Amino acid sequence: MVSIVDTHCHLDIIQSQGLEIADSLKNAAESGVKKLFRLELILRVP
Repeated sequence: MVSIVDTHCHLDIIQSQGLEIADSLKNAAESGVKKLFRLELILRVP
């Protein structure tokens, strides 16, 4: 089973709070997400 984490609608909020996207994804993984694709490399964030 594969879990998909939808972070698309939250990236602007994460950045507006001064947080790094990679750190947020790492926190999600540490919070119990079994497998997290390297979205920070796929997503183009201005």
